[in-house]
Amino acid sequence: MVAVKMDPEQDEVNWEGERRTQEVGYAVLPRFAEYAPDSKQRKLSWRERQREFAAMRRTAKVAQVENAIRRPIEQATWSVDPNGAPKDIVDLISNDLRLPIKGEDGQTPRFTGKVSFQDHIESSLESVFTGVAFFEQVYEEIDGLYRLRKLAFRPNLTIKEIKVKDDGGLEGIVQYSTNGRPEVFIPVERLLVYRNGPADGSWQGKSILTAARDDWLEMVKLKELHSVVLQRNSLGIAKYEASEKTPLDQRVAEIKAGLAMAQSYAAGKNSGFALPAGAKMPVEGVQGTLPNLLEAIEWYGNQIAIAAHATHLNLTGSGGSYALANVLLGEHMQGVNSTSEKISATASHHLVEDMVRLSFPNYEGTLPLIVSTRIQIQKDLSPGDISQLAAQKVLTLEPNLENWVRSIFRIPKVRPLSEALKAKKDRVDLEEQMGVKLAASEPEETQSADQSLRDVINAIETNARYRKVKEDTEDIMSHFDDTGGGANE
Repeated sequence: MVAVKMDPEQDEVNWEGERRTQEVGYAVLPRFAEYAPDSKQRKLSWRERQREFAAMRRTAKVAQVENAIRRPIEQATWSVDPNGAPKDIVDLISNDLRLPIKGEDGQTPRFTGKVSFQDHIESSLESVFTGVAFFEQVYEEIDGLYRLRKLAFRPNLTIKEIKVKDDGGLEGIVQYSTNGRPEVFIPVERLLVYRNGPADGSWQGKSILTAARDDWLEMVKLKELHSVVLQRNSLGIAKYEASEKTPLDQRVAEIKAGLAMAQSYAAGKNSGFALPAGAKMPVEGVQGTLPNLLEAIEWYGNQIAIAAHATHLNLTGSGGSYALANVLLGEHMQGVNSTSEKISATASHHLVEDMVRLSFPNYEGTLPLIVSTRIQIQKDLSPGDISQLAAQKVLTLEPNLENWVRSIFRIPKVRPLSEALKAKKDRVDLEEQMGVKLAASEPEETQSADQSLRDVINAIETNARYRKVKEDTEDIMSHFDDTGGGANE
């Protein structure tokens, strides 16, 4: 071991500066190890652990938990926040990642780039379930700028070693040789890494499935046992009892023949058997009570959801509190938002910074951010809700609101003024030609956008008042029936 020597005769100022600019400690424990101990005190290699995670994710309960985490993040709206950066830098990030710019309403996402960040989100979420996800950044030079061409996913099963520096920083990854190619070392400068769990010196991350591993193992064993129990006990087992009338010297031969007949016994259209006098072959079922394996399987499955902060998935139709369900779902949403924010922070700090540094090496200002909308429980608006918001001036009467209301309730769009006038003129010409008029007075076919929206809101308010009166009437009638028709005692 080499010790760091301090020279007392060295100038105090110089020594203080050297001491603060050089790192003398280390953070290499735990390093990446080929074998990592698990909760059963059995060493699993990196590849074995990754294969086990893949097997866990093929289980119904784990797949349900994974979808509960994935879907909200994948369906969130992702965009580029300019964050005060110049327009050319913001446009480069937006174009290359096919993301809209935050604040530009009605903008169609740009599809000029070759990388879809929305597709990248699906792959980056692998880090949640495997501990870490590595991506190689590949660029191409176009018009003097380095444009992102690919974010190539490097699956964990292809990684032989994660190299870590003495200070705990990532040095790179080594991939196994394949198809005649030698091992490949990818330096950290070319990598984008998503790591789940607390940061340590191993860079292996921590899968959310780690805490559920023991419960998953027990659940798998019980499911296999349950299948065996059903096969052995659901139909009963044939048992041959030799006849007491059979001579002793022939008893063994009879038992062998009876065993063969019992083993070949099966129900069918022409099935049957014949027995010597006094012999029996009953089909016996289980005597006593078997343990309830289904309850045990369900319990271990529920533990998996608890370990992944998805306790709301354990709620069934057997009853319970809606308030409790909302609390559990809220806790799950907090975890989902935390995961989304980690992805956003990693992509903004590493991916965006690399993209800007390569194409604009002299730029020193603020950088754009990759952000997503906050994930929360969606509440569908009713016509009454919209009318109340409009009456309280929370929503202003404008064409955008009218179009939104029409799209939500599938109301046909308002015809353009030119189209409405042309239709009216064609109608008048046809009536003059045929000598027949459909109505003595024609309704006004054109009106302002504000008047159209007011008509929609008035209709919504009328429907809302009608439903309120109907509900109150039903409550009164229900109370009237419960009190025996209102008769005095």
